Amino acid sequence: VTVKYNNAGTFQWDDTYNSSGSDFDSPVCLAMDGSDNIYMVGYSENGSDETDYLIRKYNSAGAIQWTQRYDNANGPDEPRTAVYDPANDRVLITGSTFITTAFKLDYWTLSLDASNGAMVWDMNYNGTETDDDIPTGIDVDLAGNTYITGKSKGIGTNFDYVTIRYDVDGTEHWVDRFQISGNGLDNPTD
Repeated sequence: VTVKYNNAGTFQWDDTYNSSGSDFDSPVCLAMDGSDNIYMVGYSENGSDETDYLIRKYNSAGAIQWTQRYDNANGPDEPRTAVYDPANDRVLITGSTFITTAFKLDYWTLSLDASNGAMVWDMNYNGTETDDDIPTGIDVDLAGNTYITGKSKGIGTNFDYVTIRYDVDGTEHWVDRFQISGNGLDNPTD
């Protein structure tokens, strides 16, 4: 359920999303653009006990503009956070995709056209072949570069911070791995 209140806390509108077959659906986060359009991001079962990214755009009056589902086809997908990029009118979403062949999680980041929800690009990040990579934060700069941060299990270490920069076209520019001294758990939250 998505619910909107005005600045005084007065109810404005609500919308309930129920996937076909009444499978499990869960909201995760919201992003908003400069025209007060709202992008609800969550995950939804796809009828085969796996989850997909679900993104739904509402205008300021609560009318649904579009609904999109994205499946990485590797296993369950679960978005974690999103941001709106005003310079390029797009919504950026990052989360995890489960790689069933390796039995691990990888980052999965999408860039969507805000006008219709069409995918502009998507990128996976696989830190090591056998350990989990879990994003926790996303942001975009004024030039449209996307920054993803999260945790990634290192070889011979525990989880480390990993931050990735993609340009506006989705080209990876750099990956930075940060480990506090020792092999402790380094766990960024955003």
